[in-house]
Amino acid sequence: MEHVYDFYKADLTSEYPIVDGHFSIKCYTQALDKCYQTWTKKFNKQVKPPKGLTNGLANGHNGHLDSDAEPTGIDRFGHIAFHAPTCKLVQKSYARLLYNDYLEDKSAEEFFSLDESISSLSYEQSITDKNIEKTFMALTKKRFSERIYPSTLAGRLVGNMYTASVFSSLASIIAEYPAEELQGRRIGVFSYGSGLASSFFSLNVVGDVSNIAKTMNLKQLLDERYKIEPAVYSDVPSRHRASTI
Repeated sequence: MEHVYDFYKADLTSEYPIVDGHFSIKCYTQALDKCYQTWTKKFNKQVKPPKGLTNGLANGHNGHLDSDAEPTGIDRFGHIAFHAPTCKLVQKSYARLLYNDYLEDKSAEEFFSLDESISSLSYEQSITDKNIEKTFMALTKKRFSERIYPSTLAGRLVGNMYTASVFSSLASIIAEYPAEELQGRRIGVFSYGSGLASSFFSLNVVGDVSNIAKTMNLKQLLDERYKIEPAVYSDVPSRHRASTI
């Protein structure tokens, strides 16, 4: 948590908050770094991580607990649910996690071909450096497509839901993957709110989640939406407010 003014309502007589988009993204990235680094330290202090969580990119098991190999870095997660203002920010944030893995262990085989200039940048420079962004987005492209993109289903179709955002990502994971695939996987969760407060935790799927997916019925609910004119949409909250006075 930090006291920052990236998105706040300074004037209570105004309907709208004061927003600094670029600063807000910077705050989001710094919060992600700190939360992931803290989670990693706690994870590494465990006597032994859950046996058999494998490197999904290397062996195709996609984060399953079904092998004697132990994972490292982002390969500990079958999926990650992010607070999702935009899908693009989710993709960049997943790449940022791999950059954190790089800082943790630059000798890893995956990083052998990286330009040494990447490691010479200060932390502050790394937050906005386009070379770092492009390099690690390229390295995570396949994993993002397989493990993360489906989690953006609701976000892509609804937009930023603010408080509900990260949970819509988790719901999308449950809706987009067969229950038998999810069983035994670790799911990372990164939640964020401007101002700022953030958290990173992980869930292990130990049972059958098919009933959750069926009850939630996310895809059908999204498909059943219908279009209305902007004026009608704007009128709905106005009528709701009037009815509660």
